[in-house]
Amino acid sequence: MWDFATDPLLDRQRIRFRLKIPRGTFAYDVTGLLGSRLYAAQRLSVERALTEIPLIIREALEPMDDIDVRDIAIEQDEVDPGKMIVQLKYGHVLDLAETELSTDETEEFFVTIAL
Repeated sequence: MWDFATDPLLDRQRIRFRLKIPRGTFAYDVTGLLGSRLYAAQRLSVERALTEIPLIIREALEPMDDIDVRDIAIEQDEVDPGKMIVQLKYGHVLDLAETELSTDETEEFFVTIAL
């Protein structure tokens, strides 16, 4: 758990950081869990990317024990078919003396992924 107050801008920055860094390439990450495999989505067909990208995003955000990923919606960008628009909905997890509760409040975050 993070030892500072939850801030939506900080959450978005942490999420974006995890999604954009290729998994396993950050020198100071001894666990190898920081980052994602989204770079691999560039080699997928659009149909396969629609299925795989939500799984890749969940994998990348799973180590963030202070958020609860509730939904991931993905669609091809109508203006630029070489990009996918991802809508991530998540809530915050409260650690109350070893009992984790998820808040009812849901945050939304959008990210564009180039294929």
